[in-house]
Amino acid sequence: MYGRARLVQGRCPRCVGHDVVVSDEAEQPIEDDSWSALRDWLQDTGNLVEVTETDDAAGSAALASLEGAGEETALGAIVRHVGAITVDDWLVLLGAGAEGVPGIRDVNGRVDGALEAIPGALVVAIDRLGGGFVLNGGGLPEGEVGEICYLAPDDLEWMPCGFGYTALLEWAFDGDVEGFYADLRWASWREESAVLGPGRAFNAYPPPWVEGGEDLSAASRTAVPLQEAWAVVLAASLRRGNWAPAGGD
Repeated sequence: MYGRARLVQGRCPRCVGHDVVVSDEAEQPIEDDSWSALRDWLQDTGNLVEVTETDDAAGSAALASLEGAGEETALGAIVRHVGAITVDDWLVLLGAGAEGVPGIRDVNGRVDGALEAIPGALVVAIDRLGGGFVLNGGGLPEGEVGEICYLAPDDLEWMPCGFGYTALLEWAFDGDVEGFYADLRWASWREESAVLGPGRAFNAYPPPWVEGGEDLSAASRTAVPLQEAWAVVLAASLRRGNWAPAGGD
């Protein structure tokens, strides 16, 4: 689709020129103090962002769960210091979590073996329809190791984004998020989405991946937990039979 093609081609302002990251999920540090740089960046983004705070214990536990991504990296700094970051009232970048807001440990099964976890991959962001941006650690059917891939809630296909986690932040904070999601929104989406908070998403019926579900303005939309919305999209994609998690049948 047009919006997603623009992301792949790198035409959003700050994504131009980013090569696929093939190192560990951490990428290169932004600077010696990544959180300081990110905090300043969050004060001057091109897109609307809302930061949900977390407590020190949750941040420390979330960072420890990443097994190798230090606080000096963009991913480590986000997970250590924030509960979540909501972009344009639509995309939720996962952090340590907060009351009513799932953290990166919850979504990736590092607390209670959640079914929505993917072996060999790390879910790092979920949108209001349950689509997810996932860091490939070798467990996805598309993309290089270290590359972000997007599981779309309309066609249930994996889309390699062509960049790593730091560039995902660049796109989310300053890129064409509106254009990317244009065909997954409806006239009153912002009014409905703005009141959800970072821990909720929409369950649309009929869902956008079935015949007749393409027109989201005509669908019934119910608020559900963000983690549940992702689990529904992931399960539907697996039922299509086009891929299986690493170690699966």
